[in-house]
Amino acid sequence: MLESGHTDDALVELDRAKALTPSDPSLWERTFTVAVAQGRREDALRDGMHLVGLYRAPGLHVRARDVLVRLLRIDADDPTLHIELARCRVDCGQSQDAVKSLARRGKLLVGRQDYPTAREIYEEILTIEPGNREASVSIEMIDKEIFVRRRERKRRFVRVCLTACIV
Repeated sequence: MLESGHTDDALVELDRAKALTPSDPSLWERTFTVAVAQGRREDALRDGMHLVGLYRAPGLHVRARDVLVRLLRIDADDPTLHIELARCRVDCGQSQDAVKSLARRGKLLVGRQDYPTAREIYEEILTIEPGNREASVSIEMIDKEIFVRRRERKRRFVRVCLTACIV
């Protein structure tokens, strides 16, 4: 049905099949692919995360990582996807890549002033690599609100400079 262009009928049949055999990754892969192709974001995220769980259970971490990479193309701002991807990378033996990507994400979140999410990202770095100095320092700076004070000091400086130029 999918190949002949009857996607709505095919999705109904795939949903029935998923209800009968919920642990079959090929069914979830097809519905995930169709949801991505049709631009149904919520369905793609739901099916993709279920597919990740199916792949990770027997140890197929590389496949789970690939699905998470595809999910990040759909929703690049979801911190849980970044954390899950990092965990998959650790399970694949790529802990350095996981720490690097999480550190980049943490810096981006600090720049956006999303400190609680950045703290969560840095905590995940510390679970992967307990001695990571950058993560521990960043958590300390978030807790002591140093980033907030720096940003406010910079704004004040810019206001003073603009006022001086205008005067």
